[in-house]
Amino acid sequence: MNFAQTHTILTIPEAAIRWKCQIADIGIWSARGRLRIVTGIPPVTCGCQEIGGFLEVATADILPLFWRRGRSGMAAYLKRIRPLEQVDGWCTITDPEEGLMISLEELAILGSDAERFEAEEGLVMVRAGGALRYDWEKMAYGLIARATRDGAPASQSELVRWALDWFAEQGDVPDESTARRRLTPLWRELQGQG
Repeated sequence: MNFAQTHTILTIPEAAIRWKCQIADIGIWSARGRLRIVTGIPPVTCGCQEIGGFLEVATADILPLFWRRGRSGMAAYLKRIRPLEQVDGWCTITDPEEGLMISLEELAILGSDAERFEAEEGLVMVRAGGALRYDWEKMAYGLIARATRDGAPASQSELVRWALDWFAEQGDVPDESTARRRLTPLWRELQGQG
């Protein structure tokens, strides 16, 4: 059973623990469009339509909430929202005029979005009771040593080949698509796109 089948939502603090990152990182990822943050709200007016229920929030509007570490109960005014089935554009809250007061504790990530994000970013989840089949962290050290010795790889494909070569020396090789997915964040960092 996968994560999305067992978890409908993941709170922001739970995600930070799961991904071994700061809450601020999650806010930035969301503000950059890489991850959706959701909440449930009562009906509000957006122009001439009424919108409410479970929907996506424009994290950039409330980004300071993600930086206020250790201050539970802090709130900010949310001005833009988007129904989950809508992929483009934001609806601006016009009534109440100042927007809707919201706190970090009211925000979450859908389980399906968390699973997709983990796959895209190659985040390693450590699960109780079982060892990981491939030691991705140790492999990363091997890649760093090789890049120090031979220079950085010229392409993402070459980086993937390096990783597969490293695993081959250990005796168990993951499939190429898994290696590519897990190495994409590293390749982005090497290209200055992280």
